[in-house]
Amino acid sequence: MTNYPLILGSGSPQRLTLIRSLGIEPRVIAPQTSEEIIPHLPPGAQVEQLAQKKLDWVEDHLRGDGSLEFPRWILTADTLVFIRSAVLEKPQDRTRARIYLDLLSGSTHEVATGVNIRHPSGNLSTFSVISEVTFRLLTEKDKEWYLDVGEWQNAAGGYRIQGAGSALISRISGSYTNIIGLPLAEIYGTLATP
Repeated sequence: MTNYPLILGSGSPQRLTLIRSLGIEPRVIAPQTSEEIIPHLPPGAQVEQLAQKKLDWVEDHLRGDGSLEFPRWILTADTLVFIRSAVLEKPQDRTRARIYLDLLSGSTHEVATGVNIRHPSGNLSTFSVISEVTFRLLTEKDKEWYLDVGEWQNAAGGYRIQGAGSALISRISGSYTNIIGLPLAEIYGTLATP
């Protein structure tokens, strides 16, 4: 698909799996940045800024070890879950995950992923993709079951659509892979551009 190597600036196993599904074996560098939420920005702008922080970190890291060479691709991304303008970050414990399930039950929320792609030419593509996810009305038994499954751990919004969490969802609108963590159609379009 591309004649140049790709660096994936992410520690997410889900993002690695998605990039590999395009037939690309990237070099992985996990950025050590804070995921500090920037209040009062629209969802797309928030995730684009977080992805930019990751890109800056990766490029600084590569400069530091002397391997910031082009031509190559560098891709970073960040995904957040929004419900009624509030951000549902990764829950730190079961209690917070339970609060998230209460909020998500029977309602529609947005999943926004911001992407930064440094081209082999040095140019930068920045974009965000927003998908909508509707949860079915959850019973107390549903919530306890999902908490026991444990998928909520280290998951934005406290659920994973590609696993048992799919049993909680009645409808999605937009990119499915975006909800997992990377909007593949848009990324493919960028990487396939000569």
